[in-house]
Amino acid sequence: MAFNKLKKYIPLVGQAISAVLGYKMIVAVGEHYIDDCYKLATEILEDTSQKLN
Repeated sequence: MAFNKLKKYIPLVGQAISAVLGYKMIVAVGEHYIDDCYKLATEILEDTSQKLN
């Protein structure tokens, strides 16, 4: 009896876990992308300032 009630929620739990994992993955990729962009921008600004001096 209890298992039949629990079976109803298994798809919802799976979707919730999938949503959380997807969100965390997108956040991690986004942060990595922003860090790479920051490093590139810093390098460009340093090269530009060295050429001007």
